[in-house]
Amino acid sequence: MVANNIIKNNGRVISIDKKFLNTSKSKNKMLFKCDITSSSDIKKLLANLNPKIKKNIYGLINNAGISINTKDLYDKESFNKTLDVNFLSTLNLTNEICKIFKRNNKGSIVNITSLGSKLGFTNNLSYQISKNLLHQVTKSQASDLGKYNIRVNSICPGYIKTSMTNLSQKNKIRSKKILSRTLLGRWGKPQDLAGAVVYLLSDASTFVTGSEIVVDGGFSIKGL
Repeated sequence: MVANNIIKNNGRVISIDKKFLNTSKSKNKMLFKCDITSSSDIKKLLANLNPKIKKNIYGLINNAGISINTKDLYDKESFNKTLDVNFLSTLNLTNEICKIFKRNNKGSIVNITSLGSKLGFTNNLSYQISKNLLHQVTKSQASDLGKYNIRVNSICPGYIKTSMTNLSQKNKIRSKKILSRTLLGRWGKPQDLAGAVVYLLSDASTFVTGSEIVVDGGFSIKGL
């Protein structure tokens, strides 16, 4: 949904995921199989990318995310895996893409965080920590990269209908609680994030950096 909105606004999208079966290319959308937790994979991908396309990369969306529920307060395996995908991989990718941004003296990075970076949820410590780190690194990177005209902002989604929230959607009691606290009275949809992403990537936000846009239907501000 986000990719389609970027394309509608005359943008070109490069999507990377290790789950892609193979490379797919069209005029405005390219899919590449790549493990973003691997620095060598990222470097190889960029090295093989068409130079004309590479030099015209001006935006980066860090949207990788996994959530592993565990009843243990600390499960080393799930903790390390979640941190690797949700946080460390974004540092790898941002580091490489920023080399392009610095040459262009322009760039916009959008980190997708979560309400989990603000509120406490049960059985999900590793996810919350990873997203909290991403929230904080947004401010740090904004401070470091501003001198290169590179902007760094984050989007904090609420309860969005995705595969990651399937269990909560199917649990009628939990879903009812979520909806009762959401001021707009519905689950969010992936396309609800698209406008905020396009805004932060576009020239409409050229004086916005180190900021966060919360897209949660009012969940996080509901009072008694």
